[in-house]
Amino acid sequence: AGIRAALDLDSHGYEVLLAERRPALGGFLAKPGVGTLYGSGTASEAKLAPLRQQLADSKVEVLLQTELAGVEGYVGNFTVELSSSGGKNSADQAPRREEIGAMILAVGAKLYDPGDQYDYASKHNVLTNLELARRLDDPADKQFGSKGAPPASAVFIQCVGSRCEGDGCNPGCSRYCCPTTVKQATELAERGSRVTVFYQDMRTVSPGAEELYRRARGAGVLFVRISDDETPEVVGTKTRAKGVVARDLMLQRRVEAPAELVVLAVGMVPDTEQIGKLKEILKVPVGPDGFFMERHPELGPVETVVDGVFVCGSAVGAKAIAESLSEATAAAGKAGQLLARDVLQLEPTVADVDPWLCRGCGTCVEICEFNAPQLTMGQLGVPVAEINKASCKGCGTCVAWCPSGAITARHFTEDQIDAMMETMLQWEQS
Repeated sequence: AGIRAALDLDSHGYEVLLAERRPALGGFLAKPGVGTLYGSGTASEAKLAPLRQQLADSKVEVLLQTELAGVEGYVGNFTVELSSSGGKNSADQAPRREEIGAMILAVGAKLYDPGDQYDYASKHNVLTNLELARRLDDPADKQFGSKGAPPASAVFIQCVGSRCEGDGCNPGCSRYCCPTTVKQATELAERGSRVTVFYQDMRTVSPGAEELYRRARGAGVLFVRISDDETPEVVGTKTRAKGVVARDLMLQRRVEAPAELVVLAVGMVPDTEQIGKLKEILKVPVGPDGFFMERHPELGPVETVVDGVFVCGSAVGAKAIAESLSEATAAAGKAGQLLARDVLQLEPTVADVDPWLCRGCGTCVEICEFNAPQLTMGQLGVPVAEINKASCKGCGTCVAWCPSGAITARHFTEDQIDAMMETMLQWEQS
């Protein structure tokens, strides 16, 4: 998503900095084991290589192992501080400062770590779908390679880390898990494995995924719907799974499927470390699911409440690659519209500070979610608050919290509100 957004802005003639905290670009596509994409069957390298080539031919400046360390200013006039996040001499390198007009957050997400769930940590034949993908893509693998003997039976367990409550869990649907399971289950079934899929709801999202589901059924894959309030149980020895027991909703009884291999379809969860850092620096709100929150899903997609800061890809929520690329193009379009203007019109409903009443306590600076107030030196040589009109959203929080009553909200002053209330409560004169 970050590459796509950078290329779109570069094609319109804007100077672009692409900062990547990892040693290489590409996100999940660059990770080993993602051989082909579901639905189309396109090789991941075939999807990523053209983007890398376009990036090499563009004027985009790529900064690897670089993170955002600080931000000053406001929309159109940001000053960002970029620091090195890796390398032997990274601690000795001075942070780089750049003046920019807008920024796009495309930090992605990560996969759920099952931990001890379903005996993942203790049984060696319990894998995640990504681990299975790596083994299926490795021709030298003793079991799944070109000369290997696939397991006689395999069981997939859906929604591991998705559609659940708790720390590190995604309460929503991760969208990519079901099509990935159908793709892998079909491949195992066509190699001769007896495959069972325990699911709550199958959601074969993306073009071609429904056809792949029909192909899986034709290959003999058995789909068993289970209750969402009863967790499947992996049975076997201390180090090896031999079966999975779950309650079949159609039969209304517990059934056991033999399993020489158990595959956990892990969901996509927010990268809490990176999102937490950026939330603290940029004051971009985070939703209850842990992902960045858009200004409005219909009226302001890819926008945030912080003017000049946009989001795209799985930093907003779990989604597939095609959706991430579409959002990246949308974010680049929004940023381009902003950068094309010489003058920005601001909303009139902002807060004002009376410097003669302000005592410089800094309460407004601490509570503002948009970094609008700052303490500056006043005429009397003491600190007073000053509100940046470009950053202020007119929410009125600082007005309510100011202990000295020095801050007022334009068009919502106490006199104006009193006048409106008096007018509303007056009896109609006969």
